[in-house]
Amino acid sequence: MSRILSQEEVEALLKGVQTGKISTEAKRRAFEVKPYDFLQAPRSLKGLPDLDRIFQRFGVVLKSSLSTLLYKSIDIITRPSEQIRFNEFIKMVPVPSSVNVLKLNPFNGNGLFIMEQPLVLALVELFFGSQKVRLQKMEPRGFTSMEERVIKRIVLLVINALAQAWKDLLILNPEFTGFDTSVESTGIATPSEPVIKVEFQVNVDEFSGKAFFTVPFSVIEPFADQIIKKSPEIKDEEWIRALKEAILDSELEVVAELARMEFTFAEILNLKPGDVINLGVGVNDELPVRIEGIKKFKGVTGSSRGSQAVKITALY
Repeated sequence: MSRILSQEEVEALLKGVQTGKISTEAKRRAFEVKPYDFLQAPRSLKGLPDLDRIFQRFGVVLKSSLSTLLYKSIDIITRPSEQIRFNEFIKMVPVPSSVNVLKLNPFNGNGLFIMEQPLVLALVELFFGSQKVRLQKMEPRGFTSMEERVIKRIVLLVINALAQAWKDLLILNPEFTGFDTSVESTGIATPSEPVIKVEFQVNVDEFSGKAFFTVPFSVIEPFADQIIKKSPEIKDEEWIRALKEAILDSELEVVAELARMEFTFAEILNLKPGDVINLGVGVNDELPVRIEGIKKFKGVTGSSRGSQAVKITALY
């Protein structure tokens, strides 16, 4: 509860204010002024949700084109797009890498398509007929003239895939203007400028490598309204066709299951060469045929052209 001042206290307070002994000014808080860089201001990609769908389509088209060029099943996984500063992106890309500069007409600026060195070496092996990709390691060297010729062939496929991915939004005419082994030396953006980064994981056999596409946010931003307005109307037959081809080319495990048995651990320890295991299945009995572990067909065993075979007799 507040205490009421006596008459003597009130008079003393008034006298102190008049003589200046008691200040009537409120204490001011000290604020620290920080500089604000408008180039570093975060700009959201939420207004451009279809960018991810565009680059997903780019990945599907490029996967189909690469598989055709290399006569090998290539898998490309497209990661969601991110917005980061250019200097942060520079740190993500190892040196040396294949850094390809693309002029993105009608955008007013350039983008980069980047392949890490191990991925380039793997694709070069496949281009020259290797049936299996060896484990590739980073090497402190540039690319040979032969490797550069293969890179240019791949970049032409990238340019076509970009045009296909954007064709229902605008007519994109990318042009290859040169290549380098370092992102920083391309100078497509200032160090603090925000860029859009899309990462691609390229898988072939047991090998996995990385590729990137990046473009300054300021290059895409003037076309944001056009992208948003046209996105709901997109019907890309080329993308649908490429997606169907990718699905139809997928490799699935097919297993004709002869039998399943249960043994105790002791029985397994006692097994030796020459022992006979009765499967409990007749010679002409139908067997389940599983696709990726799911029962899909019934079949009977036999032989075909000198090899053991299974004849499909019915659907499950």
